[in-house]
Amino acid sequence: MADGAKRLFLSLLLVLTALLLPDGRGWADCHQPCPAVLLAQLQQADRLAGQQNWAQARQLLQQAQQQGADHPLLWGRLGQALLQLQQPEAALAALERAVAGCPAEATLWQQLAQAAWQLGQHERAAVALQRAAELGGDDQLARQAALLWAEAGEAERALTQLEPLLERAGRVLANEELHNYVALCLQAQQAGRGLRHLERWQPALQSRALFWQLRAQLLVATGAFGPAASSLRVAAALAPLPLEQQRLLADLLLQAGAPAAAARQYEALLQQQPDEAELAHRLLHSYRLALQPEQALALCERLLAGAPEARRRPLLQGRAELLYELERYDAAAQAFDQLSRHPAAAGAAWLGRASCALRQQDRTVARQALEQARRYPAQRAEADRLLRQLAQR
Repeated sequence: MADGAKRLFLSLLLVLTALLLPDGRGWADCHQPCPAVLLAQLQQADRLAGQQNWAQARQLLQQAQQQGADHPLLWGRLGQALLQLQQPEAALAALERAVAGCPAEATLWQQLAQAAWQLGQHERAAVALQRAAELGGDDQLARQAALLWAEAGEAERALTQLEPLLERAGRVLANEELHNYVALCLQAQQAGRGLRHLERWQPALQSRALFWQLRAQLLVATGAFGPAASSLRVAAALAPLPLEQQRLLADLLLQAGAPAAAARQYEALLQQQPDEAELAHRLLHSYRLALQPEQALALCERLLAGAPEARRRPLLQGRAELLYELERYDAAAQAFDQLSRHPAAAGAAWLGRASCALRQQDRTVARQALEQARRYPAQRAEADRLLRQLAQR
């Protein structure tokens, strides 16, 4: 897989939309009689909540509890105040009592899900939020509940619940939710499944650049690098690609066996990031695969001009090989001589120097270079073979 694809995959974290904290003051489904004294206390707590004075609201509600009050409206409001004060454990306990007394109120279940989620109890949160969605007929909550099932380790259940909801959303589907779905497919190693569903949703979503970007990610996961590159090109036609995805497109083109197209993409990237050494090396590799030795040589010379010593050896080797390929044997011989001063490349350099001498019909220099080359184990067999051929001439 191309490095750009890996980087992109590393950026594909599951994004869970923050659960909205609903207003709990109008719970119409809580029909239990409420004593007048408690009702007055709840109304006062509501006024404090309206002023965002959650600490005083909590204090008032806890006083009512200590005075013996026990009503779902009390526990629900107390749970809401505790959530606002970042006390999810106490909030969860209060909200459990609230839903026990008022199980048909969607708002209470939604708040309970919020508390459980903050505590990392993803399965409990998923159950509660799914119940809230069912009671309220709310597809957005149902989609969030599906994501919570994924957080609870139930990826298959999450996908099964999410897919019909996303299909129903159609053109109003938020980009973040589409992103979440693809992330789930990748997490569950079901890229093919994701592609099948994206194909079904394409008529509604194909005008979005994100649709084609996410499709490319799924295609990369299946090893279809060429179609992935094509998908990113469609995305680029709809909206400018971020640098990260421009890099991915170049990597995919190279991986898919289109080095000339990859080279053009790397050239554009290198203009934006002229000091990016890895980009330059990928461009050089693309030129060579695309059989464009002149462009490769020019780039090699440019890179050598500013390369630190640690990066010079592969560039010197590439330059020498390109000069040989272009049949500039005098210049290639000098380049191989320069390369031979680097111990890690000396054996290959002496073989290259011998090849130049043979092309120039200089058997003496060729023999001397081969004698040097055979001192290196990796080149000994080839050097001996060429020496035998020279001896037979």
